[in-house]
Amino acid sequence: MYTREQYLDKQVTHRQYFGQFVTPEIRSLVERYIGIERIKSSTDERLNDIPLQEWDMLTHSLGNSYPDGNNCLGSKVCILKEAAKQIKEKE
Repeated sequence: MYTREQYLDKQVTHRQYFGQFVTPEIRSLVERYIGIERIKSSTDERLNDIPLQEWDMLTHSLGNSYPDGNNCLGSKVCILKEAAKQIKEKE
């Protein structure tokens, strides 16, 4: 597992770090709530053309903690957006 320290020290990429927390259940949640078509049609590399409030609302469906102990809203949004990027690459 990559640590937050490795991420902050730029030893691992943003995608590597947050990607390790993406599960099949999280991908399924993103597919159902955001939708595959909206993800595929996004033209922003950070998916910022999907309103942030939708990502924020979806974080309530995630668990309360992650192995690295970081449970902030921003980290949860990053995990959800990484799941969406994985979905887009798969499609």
